Amino acid sequence: MEKSGDEKIGFGGNVNGTLKTPQRKIRMKRPSVVMMSLSAPAKFWSPWIEVYAVIGLDKNSQTTVPMLLQSTSGNPSSFDYEIKGGDRFIRGVVAGSGVTEKITITGEVMTSISVRLKSHSITQKVTVRVN
Repeated sequence: MEKSGDEKIGFGGNVNGTLKTPQRKIRMKRPSVVMMSLSAPAKFWSPWIEVYAVIGLDKNSQTTVPMLLQSTSGNPSSFDYEIKGGDRFIRGVVAGSGVTEKITITGEVMTSISVRLKSHSITQKVTVRVN
């Protein structure tokens, strides 16, 4: 019995089968907002922490993922951050209230975005928000 969307294919001789033809391309949705509290130790890098995973929709697309890094310590200090997992490695310094980085992912890929932190003076609590 042949269903709509199936095409007959032959394997040679008297053997036949069906091949499913795609009706539409399935698009994956990005996860909703992710917020986590991380620690930025004084003078040393924290371990890499995976904060987000995303799937590029197709080979010609570019997905932008904004990430906010903000100190929530009672005694805020500047800190360094590094982000990996997008099209480029990102490195920067937060000296004030916070910073937003835009991470781009080009193409039909699945990637995780990770961050690590290092405080310039005392250990900091840092909120990371990705959406």
